[in-house]
Amino acid sequence: MNVYAQDPEEKPSIEKLQGVWKFQFTRKGESKTFEAYRIIKQNKLLEIFNDTSYKEIRTRLAYIGFWDNNEYPKNINKFNKNGHILYYIDIPNNIDTLVNITNIRRSNWLTFNENGKLEQDYFFSYGLSSIPDEYIRINALPLTIVLRIKQNIDLWKEYKKLINLKKIMHKSTIYLSPSIPTKRYLLKNDLVEILEEKSQWIRIRYYGTRLIEGWAKVMDIEK
Repeated sequence: MNVYAQDPEEKPSIEKLQGVWKFQFTRKGESKTFEAYRIIKQNKLLEIFNDTSYKEIRTRLAYIGFWDNNEYPKNINKFNKNGHILYYIDIPNNIDTLVNITNIRRSNWLTFNENGKLEQDYFFSYGLSSIPDEYIRINALPLTIVLRIKQNIDLWKEYKKLINLKKIMHKSTIYLSPSIPTKRYLLKNDLVEILEEKSQWIRIRYYGTRLIEGWAKVMDIEK
């Protein structure tokens, strides 16, 4: 397949990449104990690599931007918001005040269009190989990964900046499952992450002193 023969109207954009993505295994021989995730908020990317053989979770923090020309700009604010060639600019020492580009780690050809279909919940990233890395959109990171992130204080702070949280509108009971209440509750303006939606119920994750997962009523959470 010629990945460069794409409809220009279907170019990926930073807006369409917002959210949480999980790496999909598509090649023979790839490790089944390895997991990779991407969290993208605005033009900031957190890559997360987890393997049972690692003592600690591995991460990379970067700015991202599209630039389809031969020479890239010297300032991250000049990058385009859509295109096909996505650049990754490492953020040194997790300092997010970088403006002038000093270290472009790599670039990939990015597309949502694979095998003639437009897939907004998948994207395909081509590097040196003709076989793309495939990512699927997910609602949130698995709890096991979040707990590993929480072990690193600096990483935990950065992670919480990148996830999308919703406000609780008023005092709300946390349910073990839809229609089965617990004694726990959330207060007005508490912030929760949306994990799953099911009819009039939403499965949530609350980032308090302890991580709490459960169900809440749709009407209790801001839209």
